[in-house]
Amino acid sequence: MSALWLLLGLLALMDLSESSNWGCYGNIQTLDTPGASCGIGRHHGLNYCWISESQVSQMTEALTTRIKEIQRRFPTWTPDQYLRGGLCAYSGGAGYVQSSQDLSCDFCNDVLARAKYLKRHGF
Repeated sequence: MSALWLLLGLLALMDLSESSNWGCYGNIQTLDTPGASCGIGRHHGLNYCWISESQVSQMTEALTTRIKEIQRRFPTWTPDQYLRGGLCAYSGGAGYVQSSQDLSCDFCNDVLARAKYLKRHGF
């Protein structure tokens, strides 16, 4: 699956409007995971309550970083496992993935399902 479809699946889950609870995954009290609300982010000097080009770049960089962390920790895994591990770590933090049994987190499954849906429907 190409990075574009993955990113679209990720974006489909992220509704970053201030009045919405959609898109909150991970620990909503910390900026270590993407679950932090706009209020928490503003408290830390961030303003990310909309999806801008900068936000897409930040999300892409965060996902890339998590995938590379998984590759370093589990060098014998397959590319699919790296992707799934990166998505689960993106949601749950770097320490979330301890073994291949942790690769079916809800966030990962949702992102991949939405990416496949968007690709299938011509987006």
